[in-house]
Amino acid sequence: MMKKIIAAACMLGLVLALGVTIWDANQDESKTSSSETMAFPEGEEGAGIVSSNAPEQLEIGENAPDFTLENLQGELTSLSMYEGKIVFLNFWATWCDYCKEEMPIMESIQSEYKGDVHVIAVNALNSELDGVNKVKNYINQGGYTFEVLLDREGSVVNQYRVVGLPTTFVIDKEGKLIETKLGPMTEEYMQGVIEGNL
Repeated sequence: MMKKIIAAACMLGLVLALGVTIWDANQDESKTSSSETMAFPEGEEGAGIVSSNAPEQLEIGENAPDFTLENLQGELTSLSMYEGKIVFLNFWATWCDYCKEEMPIMESIQSEYKGDVHVIAVNALNSELDGVNKVKNYINQGGYTFEVLLDREGSVVNQYRVVGLPTTFVIDKEGKLIETKLGPMTEEYMQGVIEGNL
């Protein structure tokens, strides 16, 4: 009887030791993965989405990389279609609280400067849990009319070297990058950029 009790105690000890080892390994893994998510530089706000070894940002004055993505109506849209307008190329997701703050401002600015300004909101769809339907509902509930494009694979996020959401690239009428804004935009910021580049 005593041998059975000792054997059971040894087995229980082994199971507990194995459980602690697995739990410890998971803790190390979660620390590693969270440290690979990059937040904004000090003083900026937003949510990190890519690893900390991301390449440097695009240079001001260079041509904004062209791309083609599907919009919420299933039509293909290219950035180059809006040459001749100031474009606010905004990267966002439905889970991003800072994105939620700036969307009504983006809507207001596009309405105020219609004809001179075009807002393109690129949804980082590969970061969304519920996919396209959640994005459509989000936009419909907000009553937003600016263009929303779906970056299903994250290819444009990578092309623009986005390190956090929201991030906005301002592109002039000739298609050159003139501003990069990490974190949410204010109405004053958007108006200042527009007035300085019309």
